[in-house]
Amino acid sequence: MFSFIRKKSLAKRAALMGAVLVLLTSFFFVSCADPDSDPIIENKVSAQEPTISVQPAGGSWNVTSANTFDLSVTAIVTDGRTLTYQWYSNTVNNNSGGAAIHEGTGTTLTLDKAHHTANGNYYFYVVVTNTNNNATTTKVVTKTSNVATVTVSGGTTITTAEEPNITVQPVGGLWNVGTTNTFELTVTVADVTDGGTLTYQWYSNSTNSNSGGTAITTEGTSATLTLAKTNYTTDGSYYFYMAVTNTNNNATTTKIVTKTSNAVTVTVSGNSGSIPEVVIPANITGFFQTEIDLYPMAYYDPSTSSFYFDGFSVNSETKKFYYYMDSTLETYWGGTIVSTSAQGDTEPAVLIIRVEEVVGSFYTIPETGKYLAYAYKNPAGGIVSTASAYSSSAGAKNTGVNTIAEAVSEYTAANGYFDNFGTYLSRPFSASAFGGVKGKWEQEEIEDYFIIIKGTTFIEFYDDYEDGNIGNYDPDDDYDMLASIGTIVDCTDTSQSSGVLYIKVIGSDVYTVGSYIAVAWKNKTANGIDFATGNNSKSTLAEIKTTYGNISAFPAASFNSYEK
Repeated sequence: MFSFIRKKSLAKRAALMGAVLVLLTSFFFVSCADPDSDPIIENKVSAQEPTISVQPAGGSWNVTSANTFDLSVTAIVTDGRTLTYQWYSNTVNNNSGGAAIHEGTGTTLTLDKAHHTANGNYYFYVVVTNTNNNATTTKVVTKTSNVATVTVSGGTTITTAEEPNITVQPVGGLWNVGTTNTFELTVTVADVTDGGTLTYQWYSNSTNSNSGGTAITTEGTSATLTLAKTNYTTDGSYYFYMAVTNTNNNATTTKIVTKTSNAVTVTVSGNSGSIPEVVIPANITGFFQTEIDLYPMAYYDPSTSSFYFDGFSVNSETKKFYYYMDSTLETYWGGTIVSTSAQGDTEPAVLIIRVEEVVGSFYTIPETGKYLAYAYKNPAGGIVSTASAYSSSAGAKNTGVNTIAEAVSEYTAANGYFDNFGTYLSRPFSASAFGGVKGKWEQEEIEDYFIIIKGTTFIEFYDDYEDGNIGNYDPDDDYDMLASIGTIVDCTDTSQSSGVLYIKVIGSDVYTVGSYIAVAWKNKTANGIDFATGNNSKSTLAEIKTTYGNISAFPAASFNSYEK
């Protein structure tokens, strides 16, 4: 019995092994029969093209009875992906070449009559996109709808297309292609209300002008122009502007109106073999202010609490230069130093500055984006003679030129510039040093008693208000009582809660003109501060700093509270 079962078991095992062998043989045979077959290639897939099952339908829209008009589309795919939509307006009955509608990114586009006030035909279409990142070949497939025509009535009859309004002009700047691959220029244009379509075209130019340029056809047809460093392999100045066009085919006469932006300058640096790095001498680095002459009150302007003491600042690290018109330091122009030259036998040393900021009014106002010069000579011991690039000659370029090379060639003493050199003294603080205590402060206990700190201007006085110029010291008002007026020549850190200002007296009913006084502050808040003025004046800055070296030299009872 047992042997029979064993033989039967062996027979079943043999049969089973045979079946397995047949299956394995069949498997290998199938696998090897087509050595050129590639299952990966056979399984290549692309994103599915969307099917638009319901096209957008236009129609008639009477804007006197309906504020809005909806256009809708229905599209499907079966690969399970999410569809995206972009609606376009067009000036012609065509489903290509239109302008993207910013808010038109859903299945329904709602038109508002505020943007379609003119009677006539308007054209729209939508592009439906299917994105399948799991596809092995084409991952993005689009489908464009038919054109939907919307005929507006009940509005106005427009004769001329609306002029585009550029609300934000493009801004140029410095572009170091050694560290940054791209540079963007952007404009902002308000939506037109006549139902027209806005289009953009950027231009490059050989001069700082917004006409006569060459259209940038590839990437220059949107509100933002992105410059790539591969196209700017030579250092120097490049000029750009943009023209935005409103096309309204419903206008009866002028259907196309264009508005041109300002021209901007992009200064490229960082290419190999370019101009060497600008090196600024240490003896002109810092903040300098003109030397006080014998009759400084003749230069005082009571309306602005300022003296016509100009000054300048140079930062050797950032390569920034600023020229200040008066002692308030609130009227100025400035920019980046792009070139320097050494002093010669007949020519001064010259800084070439790309003007990037102008605040306030000047006799001749520098133009932003242009290049201007500032000259200096004989810097030593914190004293330097400087002069602005001004000439009274016919054809003088006192507001700037277009290129660095032109500036180097134009601004020379031989060409009549730099006739008026003045002496400037180095200050042991920056031009922004007084931000912590700047303001017009009125004493809380004694009404109409003021301390004014504007830039390097310091005034302490009692104002009788008789002249109507409230809170400003007027030397022609006999009832204004002046404790002191002068210029701050040194100070401790005004960002701290307490410290000392050192002032050279220009006018006073108390102190000797030309002497130095000290004023301390403490308990500084956003709108309040305590001030104390030292009782003693000294003939030199060194003496006053020795006498009032810190806030502890001022008795506590000498402080009075002021509010801004």
